[in-house]
This record gives sequence, structure tokens and C-alpha cells, in this order.
Amino acid sequence: MKRKLVKQGGSALTVTLPSAWAKRCGLKPGDEIDMEENGKTVIISAENQNTRAKKACMSLDGLNWTIINRYLEILYRTGIEEITLTYTKNTVPFYLYKKQVPIDQFLDQIIKRFIGLEVVSHTQGKIVIQKLVKAENLEKADVLKHRIYFLIKETLDEFKKGMGKDFKKFNETMYERHDNVVKFALHLSRIVHLSDKSEDEKTQTLAVIDSIHKTMDKLRHTSMRVAEMKKITPKIKSILSEIFAFYISQFDVILKKDYNLKDLDDMIKRRSDLVNKVNSEKLTPEEARVLSDCKILLDTFNEFTSYYAAMHLSEAME
Repeated sequence: MKRKLVKQGGSALTVTLPSAWAKRCGLKPGDEIDMEENGKTVIISAENQNTRAKKACMSLDGLNWTIINRYLEILYRTGIEEITLTYTKNTVPFYLYKKQVPIDQFLDQIIKRFIGLEVVSHTQGKIVIQKLVKAENLEKADVLKHRIYFLIKETLDEFKKGMGKDFKKFNETMYERHDNVVKFALHLSRIVHLSDKSEDEKTQTLAVIDSIHKTMDKLRHTSMRVAEMKKITPKIKSILSEIFAFYISQFDVILKKDYNLKDLDDMIKRRSDLVNKVNSEKLTPEEARVLSDCKILLDTFNEFTSYYAAMHLSEAME
């Protein structure tokens, strides 16, 4: 990597730092860095900055289950390695189920979503969570993408099978399936955030990963709506099967190395036809409730196409 020297003042020379490296180290204007001379070599280190940026402290007072989870997701994705949680009340409100959840139960459920994070200290009013795996394996991004694809495909396949058998039995597994996908998606987000990818590639990749998170939330809700139906109708089975097949095929945009514009054009047409078909269906109130949650699986196509455009923009330029 080469950088040009710029004259500043009388005899001083300045040089810019790589923006991706500075961001990864948590550097901002006014921070100090260490410089060590060794003959014609100068070693620049941001070790002290990196150490300071990897810790966070947060009070749980006044926060509910959902908000705490979202804060922890952000801290985890951005590379924080030690989180101290303080609290004065021993329960957390969980509005979906209209109850107060004990802190211990809350932690057991939430911590499963963050690969490498463990509770290392839990005293009255204070919890310390640390990432015990000290280094991120940035080469594992592709492995994680395929793992997420496999888990989602497995979930959708089992969802379809469940609609022909005992669906309530499948629905009982949906929360665990949801958390399993989210766990790997969050870890992939962390790896992408800490990588040397361009900012545009990071933004588009993270948008796709976020859409997967939203999709799994809505898929869990869809499962609940189907379980509530008096009878799962053939129409719902057919429409959901088509939506699932389209959604899983979108991963070709990310996983196929030779994906081209013709493939994407076919996908856009297929999605438009499916949206028009779903919107034109005459539905019962039960069927409409199911599809109101599931339609997001068609809407996430915007994130997939944006990702493709960002990765192939240079090919489209004259």
C-alpha cells in the first residue's frame, strides 16, 4: 500500500492513514497513535485505542427485552469484546408475552445469539460479558454465508412438510430455528464490520444480513399464524411454498460466483409475477393474516438486488 507525502508548514510531511484500518481500530480525530522508528521503517500502532474501544457499559434500568437485545446486537456487531450490564431490578419486561422475565432467564436466552460471548461474572446488580475468542477469523465469512443459507432452507423445507402433517409440532421448533439463524447472521455481521472490505461493500452486505434477521422474525410470526388456523388451506400451502422457493433462490445473488445480469433480470420478473399473483388472490381473513406477515420475504429482494448492483457496478459503467 502506497501513500503520497504532503508538505505541511515549514518542513513537516504528513501522510493519510487507511480509512478502513482507522475505523477498525476505533480511531477518530484527536486520538493519539504510537509511532516506532526502526531504520527506514516506521511502525504505527493503535493498540491503546483498540483496547479502549472494545469495552462498553450499559444500564438495564427502564429497558425492555427487545431494546436490550437490539443494543447488545449493535455492540456485538461493531466488535465490542467486554460488556458490563448494571441493573437495580431483577426482572426485564417482555411485552410480547405480557410478563416480567428474571434476569437469569433473560441472559440464558439472549446470550445464545452471540457466538463467543460468555457471562464471566454475575453479582447482584452487575453482569460482565466477555468475548472469550480473542481473534476474528475473517476467512470464515463464506462458510457462514453457506451455513445461514442451509439453515434457512432447512427451516423452509420443514415448514412446508409441517403444513401437510402436524404443524403445531413444527411451530414448537420455530423459535429455536429463528435463534439459530440469527446467531450466525450476527456473527457474520461482526466479521464483515471488522473486515477490510470497502465501505460500500460492507453497507450492502450488512443490509442483506439485516434483512435475513427481519425475515426470520416474520417467518416465526407466520408460523404462529398458520398454527392458529382452524384448517391450513390448499391456497395457503401453495402460496407459501412459492414465496419460500423464491426467497431461497435469492441467495444465488450472494453465493454463486458466476451470477450474471440475465439471472438477475429473470429473478426480478419472477418476483413481480409472484407479487401480482399474491395481491390478486381472494383470501379469507385467516389466510390474509398469514400472508400479511410472510410478504416481507418478497420485499427483501431490494436488499439482494442492491447488493448485486454494488458488487458489479464497475461492469455496468462505460
